[in-house]
Amino acid sequence: MAFVTLPREAPYEALIENAKHVIPASITPSNASFTPFPKLPVELQVRIWQYACRGPRLVKLKKLAARSFGRNQYTVIPPPLLRTCKISRKEALRVYEKEKKTNEANQVTSSKWMRYDYDILHIKDLSFAGFAGWCYGTAHKSPKCLQHMETIAVSRDLINLTQREYLNASFEAVIRAYFPKLRLLIILIDDRTNIKYTWNISGEGYQEYEKDEPTKAREGLVRLHSGPFKEVIVNKQYAQYIEQGLQSNFDRLSRLHNNYVAPYSVVMGYSLPAWVEGSDHGRVPDDYAGAYAEGSFIDGVLEYEVQTILDSCIRKKRLCYKVKWFGFPKNDTWYPATYFDGAQEIVNIFHEKYPDKPNKDTEEEVRQDL
Repeated sequence: MAFVTLPREAPYEALIENAKHVIPASITPSNASFTPFPKLPVELQVRIWQYACRGPRLVKLKKLAARSFGRNQYTVIPPPLLRTCKISRKEALRVYEKEKKTNEANQVTSSKWMRYDYDILHIKDLSFAGFAGWCYGTAHKSPKCLQHMETIAVSRDLINLTQREYLNASFEAVIRAYFPKLRLLIILIDDRTNIKYTWNISGEGYQEYEKDEPTKAREGLVRLHSGPFKEVIVNKQYAQYIEQGLQSNFDRLSRLHNNYVAPYSVVMGYSLPAWVEGSDHGRVPDDYAGAYAEGSFIDGVLEYEVQTILDSCIRKKRLCYKVKWFGFPKNDTWYPATYFDGAQEIVNIFHEKYPDKPNKDTEEEVRQDL
């Protein structure tokens, strides 16, 4: 879901694709380890690190001690590969030096560890926008890098938390004042929880989910979430609700400021550490007793647990299944059979129960006939 506030010919597809493959600014430690890696040939290790060092990067800022009243200083957090091992550090430095020379030759604005037209600034703290007395006049005191950023990502919960606690302006006004060159605004949500179902949302309003107390309970998600980011699959209605609000506010700003062109905005789902449970950090109401409609990222793809297969058919020469998912109230979702390679047992049960329904053999026959 996305609305256009800049010309359609602008290559936003490439920027959004970056967000799907971005390298996180920090890596959550894993209990597992790939012990054979040090035994690999050095040449192969170098190739692996070269691949890992390629951008785009998900960049975060570190707040430093304020040098003057009401103004914080920030520095870019160096990429984690600088401190992983000697080989990764060497390759990360090599890539940085190479990009630095290329950027200078092509007159691409960049700073240390950040390329403004390529990397994504992941914002987890909006305090750079000032305190309760915030006004447009403080924008010139913000970190200089903000003035050049073309893509930023910020969670919806952080926006709501900050808006209520101390900002004396709308989030969209902060974007206009602090990010004059912004081309893509990514709003992040938890798309591994069926928000409408678990929060019993009626109609198109999500005020119950975004009340002060539930939002405060999700502060942990603001700290823990990271990239890569995914296309919204489960909460498309919530994404549309967010986008409509953004568009309304940006339209108002455009009327107030004739020369202002709002960024292209898109809502995406963020990643969470594997150990975060479906009920953690306010993801569902305290009194919720249903099944958690939560998916897992498997090989970079958001997947949900299949409860049962209801029907099958051939659509556009492909075998598709009608599926009921755990925790979902509706049973009318159709997906290609390739989605269920990891749920073969459930597929077999369905075809044993309904042997006359279209199956893989039917799909093959249809393709051969064409």
